[in-house]
Amino acid sequence: MVQRLVAFVSPRTPLEEVMVGIWSEVLGLERIGIHDNFFDLGENPLLIIRVLSRVRQIFQVALPFRCLFEYPTIAELSPVLIAHETKSGQTKKFAYFAKMIEEVSDAA
Repeated sequence: MVQRLVAFVSPRTPLEEVMVGIWSEVLGLERIGIHDNFFDLGENPLLIIRVLSRVRQIFQVALPFRCLFEYPTIAELSPVLIAHETKSGQTKKFAYFAKMIEEVSDAA
């Protein structure tokens, strides 16, 4: 059972929503807040690699392995993701389109 140490805060942006989706998929949890610490939710090296792989696949941004150790919450990691993008604004666009695709898939 996952113990929450902080109050639940929902995603505020499409980027945070997609990141919550990635973490939920990888960790097998339904409800993840943007201030939940990755390591409190069930960390192991394989899960870190899976999160970073999904981030690279969706956003076309390769984050260093250490990023999750330095920025273990979605609220902390999202600006780092934007800082590592190769083209200004690409991460926000990818997040927006990923969210739209997910909504269309859910509606079908």
